[in-house]
Amino acid sequence: MADEVVPRAGNRSWPGCAFVVSLLVLLIVVLWVWFWFIRDRAARMEAPPRIRAVLSSQEAAWNAKDLDGFMAGYSKSDDLKFLSGDDVTTGWQATYDRYHAKYVAGDNKMGTLTFTVLDVDVVSSDAAIVRGRWALVKPDGSKPHGLFTLLFRRIDGDWKIVSDHTSVAER
Repeated sequence: MADEVVPRAGNRSWPGCAFVVSLLVLLIVVLWVWFWFIRDRAARMEAPPRIRAVLSSQEAAWNAKDLDGFMAGYSKSDDLKFLSGDDVTTGWQATYDRYHAKYVAGDNKMGTLTFTVLDVDVVSSDAAIVRGRWALVKPDGSKPHGLFTLLFRRIDGDWKIVSDHTSVAER
């Protein structure tokens, strides 16, 4: 009887143990994927109204002659890009200075701005592309207008513009 194996307490060689562990691992993976899917879906659903609110705030600030309030919609970063015509402006401060020189300084006045959002394409839980139209009625009666494409990123929970490509329509 020397070859006889005597089971000991705590022996985990039970054949069903591997199955139970595999099942638990699978359950954890499924729950993790489900959690991230639900979280991503919720973020994608809440993005369009929050992004539209940013644009509405910008429009209201512009029309109140509040350039600082208007610029609050942009990411305050050196990586911000503003493209218009043949110009590329890099950085929040340079973009602010561009707007100030063109619409605030001297005889330049801001006028009345209107945004029309054509679509908000949420590409991930923290990025969206917004396409729309802008129209400005300046105090001198001129009415420049055109299209814009904005890249929004969710930064610290807030949606901010990180890239703005604005075109001016030919008259």
